[in-house]
Amino acid sequence: MFETIGWRFYINAKTKDKAQNVLTRIEKVTDKLKIISLEQYWKDNSLFEVYCDSSFQVDEPEKAIFEVLVLVNQLGHDIEVVGPLLYENDQVEFSGYCSRPSIVGL
Repeated sequence: MFETIGWRFYINAKTKDKAQNVLTRIEKVTDKLKIISLEQYWKDNSLFEVYCDSSFQVDEPEKAIFEVLVLVNQLGHDIEVVGPLLYENDQVEFSGYCSRPSIVGL
């Protein structure tokens, strides 16, 4: 069972409050994000790095990947997907890089 999606975003913002505003818009699209951390990105002070989780209840890897990609498509377009990598204990990892986000600042 795939119960959790782990997310990492980069938000282009000058302050933590502005990054939180972008994160609020992301939450409206993705529904029920649990924020783990929101910190200024150490490599680039104009970015904030966000780690969060969201609940997800799917049994099969193929369906889980499809559901996540449908959700990610709501965040942006022209997404390049790398993976998936399948690990022991039904762990699946893949990443995507978006060149045209639909949420300003993402």
